Amino acid sequence: MTSDLDKRLDGIDQRLDRIEDKIPSKWDMAQVIFFVVGGLMAAAVFGPRLMALLDAAPK
Repeated sequence: MTSDLDKRLDGIDQRLDRIEDKIPSKWDMAQVIFFVVGGLMAAAVFGPRLMALLDAAPK
């Protein structure tokens, strides 16, 4: 009985380890957030300027 339980718990541990390997680390998430915020800031700064240039372009 205890060996069956040990096998089940080992299987659960292995599955959790596999799932844990797929989860990004804190630094990976920080890098993603950095690039997203940087992109949003660039769009906020340069977006209106680009729209004004496109609007003023000869037609």
